[in-house]
Amino acid sequence: MRVLAELSEYTPEQVEEMRREAINNVRRTRGKVSLEDILAGYYDD
Repeated sequence: MRVLAELSEYTPEQVEEMRREAINNVRRTRGKVSLEDILAGYYDD
């Protein structure tokens, strides 16, 4: 994630916020959202 942030125009604060959001999403779903569901659009937050 940090490599992508370095290559883009995200600030360190924005990267940290995206990281926190990703961690919270995993905790909330307990990792039970399948890739197929995400690709099909069934999981929108």
